[in-house]
Amino acid sequence: MSMEENKRLVQIAVEEAGEKPVIAGTGSAGTKQATELARNAQEVGAQACLIVCPYFFHPSDKGVFQHYYSIAKALPEMPIILYNIPQVVDAYLPRRVVEDLADIPNIVGLKD
Repeated sequence: MSMEENKRLVQIAVEEAGEKPVIAGTGSAGTKQATELARNAQEVGAQACLIVCPYFFHPSDKGVFQHYYSIAKALPEMPIILYNIPQVVDAYLPRRVVEDLADIPNIVGLKD
């Protein structure tokens, strides 16, 4: 799905959901794209973002932390849920990284 298709899908989901909360899947292969998708989700009214580990380059633990930290810092009012789905992204969210990310106020949960 293209970036524009993803953005439109989230917009339609928010419109159709009415008063029901929408958690938008805004993960992407890289931080820049994931941030752009999360920003769009916030702008169209999603209540939170569900974000996977970057999956193209398989970053180090520090790189995984930086990915989520950068998105959270760019969108401090948007709740972020970490998504650990190794069967899709071929990488686990390291426990130590999750513990460190838990200190960031708008990182609010983990889907495993």
